[in-house]
This record gives sequence, C-alpha cells and structure tokens, in this order.
Amino acid sequence: MTIPENALFAGVAALGFAVLFNIPGKLLGLCVLAAVVGHAARGVAMSMGVGIEVGTLLGALVIGMLAEIFSRRVHTPAMVFAVPAAIPFVPGAFAFNSMMGFATIAATGGEVDPSVVSAALANALRALLIVG
Repeated sequence: MTIPENALFAGVAALGFAVLFNIPGKLLGLCVLAAVVGHAARGVAMSMGVGIEVGTLLGALVIGMLAEIFSRRVHTPAMVFAVPAAIPFVPGAFAFNSMMGFATIAATGGEVDPSVVSAALANALRALLIVG
C-alpha cells in the first residue's frame, strides 16, 4: 500500500472512531487531518529505512503536536483530536500473528519448529514496542 493510500485509510478509520466517541461534527475534519498527517509521517519515515517502531513514534509525535495546535485554536482538549487519530496505529496484524503462532505452539505440544517460536516472539515484541 502506498503512503497516500495508507494515510487516507487511517483518516477513514479515525473518522469512524471520532464518530464512535461522539466528537462534535465541526471537529471531525481536524481529527481526520491529524490522522492523515501522522500516518503519512510514519510512512515517510519507514520509506527512509526507519523501523515501524520508530516510525510510529514519529507519527505519534506529529499527531500530538497537531492535536495541541488544534486544541488551542478551537478551545477543545487535545485528546479529542489525538485519540481518534492515533488508534489506527495499534498493531493488530502483529498481535494477531503472534497469537496465531502461540496457538500453533500450544496445539503441537512438545515438538515445535523453532522458526514458529521465533516468529511468534518477534511479532509479540513488535506489537509491544509499537504500543509502548
């Protein structure tokens, strides 16, 4: 997926979470903007060779800065913008793959391929590092 596509889908996800959290309609655009710019920043960082963990940190910093700017302009708490914009950063794929690996390990009993253990642990560690 390209950086603009990823940013666009992050904006759609942020819009959904903002609506779910009952953010006033006049603020929805700023929530989407924070998500799009933050996810684009992560994508650009990752395209320059930075790992997903550091890229996510940079994207979250961008979202946090934008949330502070928006909050001062419209006199609304920054969390209103930051939370819906940052939720799409949650590493669902890594967490899912680690749980599938652990389920495979549990299902096989004592005989397990070391690559399955390694992949499950690596995915779990990445998910934890991204979430913080």
